[in-house]
Amino acid sequence: MALDSGVVSRLGRAARTTLRSAARMLVAATFGATLAPTALAQGTGTAVEYYHAGFNHYFVTAFPGEIALLDGGAFGGAWARTGHAVPVWLQPQASTVETCRFFSETFTPRSSHFYTPYASECATLRQGTTWTYEGVAFHLRLADGSGNCPAGTSILYRLYNDSRSGAPNHRYTTNRAVFEQMRAAGWIPEGNGPQVVFACVPAGGGATDAIGLWEGTTGTGEDVVGVVLSDGSFYLFHGDGASRVNLVQGTGVFANRTFSSTSARAYEFIPAQDGSAATVTGTYVPRTSLSGTIASRGRTTTFSMNYTGDTPAPLALPSAPRTLNGVAYTLDGSTFGNITLGPGGRLAGDMLGCKVTGTLTPRTDIGVADLTVTISGSFCALGSDTMTGIALYEEEGGVGAMVMFARNAAQTNAIALVALMLPIAR
Repeated sequence: MALDSGVVSRLGRAARTTLRSAARMLVAATFGATLAPTALAQGTGTAVEYYHAGFNHYFVTAFPGEIALLDGGAFGGAWARTGHAVPVWLQPQASTVETCRFFSETFTPRSSHFYTPYASECATLRQGTTWTYEGVAFHLRLADGSGNCPAGTSILYRLYNDSRSGAPNHRYTTNRAVFEQMRAAGWIPEGNGPQVVFACVPAGGGATDAIGLWEGTTGTGEDVVGVVLSDGSFYLFHGDGASRVNLVQGTGVFANRTFSSTSARAYEFIPAQDGSAATVTGTYVPRTSLSGTIASRGRTTTFSMNYTGDTPAPLALPSAPRTLNGVAYTLDGSTFGNITLGPGGRLAGDMLGCKVTGTLTPRTDIGVADLTVTISGSFCALGSDTMTGIALYEEEGGVGAMVMFARNAAQTNAIALVALMLPIAR
């Protein structure tokens, strides 16, 4: 059934206002507190993650030359950025350990890389013939025996595919939503403690001084809201809420007050179009301003944003279920959607004839949540899929607001929801 254009327009304007208000409300939750700038950790950098669809393998590298080769289409262009990255130490620091990197072609036609910061594991593999030692990839810190990471660091997870692709492969991530997605797909977590911690990485990594919530306008006057996470992942949501709604997501290199991402992805919800490759470049002043250019589909969009906060973590989840209604955006169009957020971050709702279930997991570096959602249903226009992303949620004066975005691993499917919970009239 087609939606009344006037209703869509009005609700779209409300969605736009909600999006802006959500960012402001998250900052208001700090009670106006100002946070001192955090200096970029000495010797930190980013290990960019790639995915080989033919192998169903993941790979990370912090070497600029290797990153340039892969981004330039080396190996037949088989390796593509996933949009994720891992903050690492590039040089030895106090209490860090070397991370050994190994390579093997024993599993032809597949090959594989392996990383370990554990001296005994490294020594054992170097004595064998299956794996070839390539050198030190980067540096990490180790958790204690209970799986606790030291202050100033974040958790790194490692998951093993159990050689189900015909060759062993591991995925390394700091993102709990990705961790849960991979575990649900049958990958085996490797680590210590109740959270299965593999190792510890610098909190914030190479994006520490750009982390936060940002808000502003594009060169054509559209609203734009940005979120930059500690691993360099970013989300730029822009549009007028009615005739144009876009989301650009990727992982950038933030350094010396400039940033760039040559493998971002642009998702156009209105007008509905398939996702497309995007390049984002720009400059920023920590905790002040962030501006740049988005290039996608032959178009260029400029934007300028002001810093609105980095909202101390963790995001506050409701103690009782909250039902929100608003606009659900997909790459097939927009419609009304509803979502119920329950204790523990549990999600359940409906959009486009799809059943939506999932979980919000508050991040430890910024007051937003990692998001994992599964869509399903016999009449679901999007089919069945699992997606990951981020969500913002806040309540104030009996009004709740949520903004969420998620995409699948192949970057071919995406959803967004902007919703309100209004107080009940009495």
